[in-house]
Amino acid sequence: MARDRDPENAMLTRAVAGALVKLGEAALNAGAAQSARAAFHESAAIRLHFADTAPDDRRAAYALAVALERLGLAALACGDRNAARGAWEEELMLAERLFANDDSIEGIRFRAIVHAHLADVGGAHGEDHRTQSMALFDILAKAGVITEREAALRKKLWGG
Repeated sequence: MARDRDPENAMLTRAVAGALVKLGEAALNAGAAQSARAAFHESAAIRLHFADTAPDDRRAAYALAVALERLGLAALACGDRNAARGAWEEELMLAERLFANDDSIEGIRFRAIVHAHLADVGGAHGEDHRTQSMALFDILAKAGVITEREAALRKKLWGG
């Protein structure tokens, strides 16, 4: 309602997009995958507008990537592997743009997780994504910064 009253208020619109992600996460945790998917989709649409109107704004691109990741998780929870793959492929394109020529831990971690999601849904390039994800997780492990969750995902990618 607040957005309807003041549609030009960017700060309010960003806050709504963030609240939608939180709502979607709560719905996903409660097992309401369709509701989560709708919330993430709406957040991604809002964030896409910001990313399109300011293509050099890293914050807007990163926020969109986060919404796309969550949208993929919700789509997968709904049993829609193709929609999940589509969201994650878009997220990967954003990640490659956000972290181009960037060997930071954050960039490596971000790309490793997106590749792992794409490996999980398979498809024509599933094995390539698995290989890429494992290589990136290996970098994190060698640097001593891999989390327990990432180590478990890495082990799963190895087939164990």
